[in-house]
Formats: sequence, C-alpha cells, structure tokens
Amino acid sequence: TFSDTDIMLSEVKRRFTDILGKTCPRTVRDWIRGTTPGFTNHLNNYDICYALEMNYAQTAEFFQKYYLTLPWNCKNKTDAIFSGIMLQKKTEQEAYQITLVIGLL
Repeated sequence: TFSDTDIMLSEVKRRFTDILGKTCPRTVRDWIRGTTPGFTNHLNNYDICYALEMNYAQTAEFFQKYYLTLPWNCKNKTDAIFSGIMLQKKTEQEAYQITLVIGLL
C-alpha cells in the first residue's frame, strides 16, 4: 500500500512533468521523503511552488514555514527576480524565459 508520502511524491512528480515539463529533481524528492531542506539551488524552491500552482502569498508562506527563511530576500538575485515574476503573476514558462535572459540558467 502507498503511504501518504508516496502519494504526495507521486503527485509532485506528476505536476513537475505536466506543469513544468521536466522531471522532479532529486533534492525535491528527498524533501518530500523528510529530508530537511538546506542550502540548495533556489530555482528548485520556486519550481516546487510553480508545480503546486501557488500564488505570491502562498509562496511567501511556504518559504517561511517550510524553508524557515524570509521570502523574497532581495539580496539574492534569484529571490529578487522571482519576487517580481510571481508578483506580476507570470507563468512558469514566462519565468523560465526571463531567467534565461537574465542568466540564472
């Protein structure tokens, strides 16, 4: 039988594929299995928020509760860019294009 973790992991993997068009990174899979998030590629943090179709406020709350960090740390280039991207309600595809142009990817 599937545990709640297995069900959640399956859904997140499906959303990464269906919504983001890519495979779920190992780091994200490990988080769902219970590994405490540490210093990581911030793009993974935003990818999971896009995969779960979170809005600006939900993303901010998720960062505070799960990553135990303040959202939108504008001293970090990735956070500053995604703050604007999510505040303007850009899609994941638009965000990807912006990050390519800026050089985050």
